[in-house]
Amino acid sequence: MNTFLALLTLLVFALFAGVLVYFLTRIAQTLEAIGSREPSTIGRRSAYPSYLARIALGVSAIEKELSALGPEATKLNEGLGKLAGGLEALKTSVGGTIKAVEKQRGA
Repeated sequence: MNTFLALLTLLVFALFAGVLVYFLTRIAQTLEAIGSREPSTIGRRSAYPSYLARIALGVSAIEKELSALGPEATKLNEGLGKLAGGLEALKTSVGGTIKAVEKQRGA
């Protein structure tokens, strides 16, 4: 019985290793296809030879375009903080007015 369980364990492990190798190979092939040079179109070669290079170019362009948002977001946050403080003061004032009106009604 112990020999059977040992052989079964080895068989399951071999199956697991085989499936793992298969899928890792497929992932590697997919990544290779993404990063490989694209076929030239009508005799011209692209300035960016791979899809990964094009993605990197796009990401850097987005980063460059969005770099101006950082300082503006900081200013916006400061303004919103001041607005929140003003609204808190307004809340306190309106709350006091409501209490005063309720007091007059009760009197």
